[in-house]
Amino acid sequence: MEFDLMLIKIIVIASILALGVFVISETIGVFSSYDVIDSVKEQANTLETKTSESVETGIGLMKTV
Repeated sequence: MEFDLMLIKIIVIASILALGVFVISETIGVFSSYDVIDSVKEQANTLETKTSESVETGIGLMKTV
């Protein structure tokens, strides 16, 4: 009986916290999960490009030395 009551309290608290996070994220304009994933992919591609350019520049410098 005590376990059931504790479980109900935990579910209620978790629901209130989830609702609060949802309301706060909507008011400050946090992106949807699709936008976040798309942004992370874009940043990964940019990082890959910068890394490749850096490696190519480093190899070019090694060849000149």
